[in-house]
Amino acid sequence: MNDSESLRHSMHTRKLRDAVHGDIHLTDAEMALLDTPQMQRLRGIRQLGAAYYVYPSAHHTRFEHCLGTCWM
Repeated sequence: MNDSESLRHSMHTRKLRDAVHGDIHLTDAEMALLDTPQMQRLRGIRQLGAAYYVYPSAHHTRFEHCLGTCWM
């Protein structure tokens, strides 16, 4: 565990489950950012565009991508 991960665990965090990264711990400030209308809008934007019609199980949204990016 690196310094930023140990700091994150010492703060009040909320745990979200991600299909790629597993459990993601987010601070209250990060959760407040994710709860904004601008971020929630990303739930309806597909990461793969029209590929969803060819591969129906490929359900990746910009919101899910942002969660993974925030965790990294």
